Amino acid sequence: MSDVKLRTGPNGRFLVLDPTLNTTRTPSVIEVATGKAWTLPAYVGVQGFSPDGRLLRVVLDMEETAVYRPGGAVPSGGVTVTGWSALAPDGATLAGAAREGSRVVVRFYATANAMESRAPVRVKVSSPEEPRMLTWDSSTRLTLLTYDEPRTYVARSVSARTGSARIVDRFTLGRHTWDVHLAGD
Repeated sequence: MSDVKLRTGPNGRFLVLDPTLNTTRTPSVIEVATGKAWTLPAYVGVQGFSPDGRLLRVVLDMEETAVYRPGGAVPSGGVTVTGWSALAPDGATLAGAAREGSRVVVRFYATANAMESRAPVRVKVSSPEEPRMLTWDSSTRLTLLTYDEPRTYVARSVSARTGSARIVDRFTLGRHTWDVHLAGD
């Protein structure tokens, strides 16, 4: 099982069986209610879903992030996103969060043309914390999860317009925990 990732989209509409990239096995997307299945090429890996679960965020050749609509054409190109990425609810925007100096910067890219679609926002995050996951909650809010060595995670609700953030959760892992799997990771 370490060679296959099993992903379930929001609301459980799609199930994805995603083997290690560039193996002889290929990713499969299954619509749970109907049993319809689609096979993706071996160079495509599934990274996640849109917030409503109807679109998939995929990576092509471990380089470009793109949007795939199950049953539609497999994208031939995408966006090079730095850091942890997330697909907006409308499928038209990808956001990417990465540390740039003393701040975490969230950049926004149009999926239609792979260009930055607007000015990035800067999120104040203490220097030992590094981005670990990014998700869209609505068209105007994101959740940024950061990790502070050795064991603390911090979740922030971030305005996609201004970068203002507030901590919504913080948790510390026990010192004997060594293998962490985050939902959606």
